Amino acid sequence: MDGVTEKLLGVIALPADGVADIVPQLRDQYGADLVSVIAAGRAAGGLGYTPPAPGPSTAAWGYRVVGRGAIGNHSMGYEIGHNLSADHDRVTRPVQSANGATGYFPSKGDWSSLMAYEPICRKATKGTCTRINRFTNPKQKYRGEPIGIPLGKPDHADSSDVLSKTGGAVAAYRAAKASAAMCAVTSSVSPAGAGIEDMQLTAVFEQRRHALKVACEGGSGTVSLSRDGPYSDGDTVLATACPTAGTCSWTGCSTESRTAATRTGPSARRRSASTRRGTP
Repeated sequence: MDGVTEKLLGVIALPADGVADIVPQLRDQYGADLVSVIAAGRAAGGLGYTPPAPGPSTAAWGYRVVGRGAIGNHSMGYEIGHNLSADHDRVTRPVQSANGATGYFPSKGDWSSLMAYEPICRKATKGTCTRINRFTNPKQKYRGEPIGIPLGKPDHADSSDVLSKTGGAVAAYRAAKASAAMCAVTSSVSPAGAGIEDMQLTAVFEQRRHALKVACEGGSGTVSLSRDGPYSDGDTVLATACPTAGTCSWTGCSTESRTAATRTGPSARRRSASTRRGTP
């Protein structure tokens, strides 16, 4: 099952089917709005659910599988586009939603936008159709050409308008978790009093690979860490604070984390109706 297949996409999304159930559990534990699984094989660049209108009822669609060898061709962003409701170019998929969140390539095929299908572009234009890591937005240009067609015009292609709305809806799939809920920090200061303070800081995390942040409050100075992060559970880091005025103090750790939540996985019927392929 270690390949880009609809079967793999289905089993990682369903929370209690007995296969890869750890994936939705981790999603709930860390509050991930979207989940990517990197798979071997090159049968397809990626597969991802494409909800027609992301909202509270589509949180279970927030999964995608991406081929390891396709990441360099922007297939990760491509499948994220599907999760945000963006679709292929109009040559590849002539019948689409009227919202305009489509891929695009110019008539000469010098390049193709992120959601366009490169093989179809090459067949239609005889151009190179090199994929660029950009969603359609006719207000922006690439090599002097608009990246899309404005809304309201024939064959409009403007993902920016839709993604600005669906991005907020997808970000609400899981509520934000405060940093304090994800890590605890103890610190000791030696020597006490004014002057240069060597603070030995021990960070204990519920999950691995977090960043630590040390900053000065009430004055100015410099702070350096004995080694750069990211840090793992129970790591000890020596921070040297050299205040020039006021007092330097430890302010905690910064994290990107979310609150746990529970959602139901998509049905088998919904899986087949909503998956999309990336480029090989």
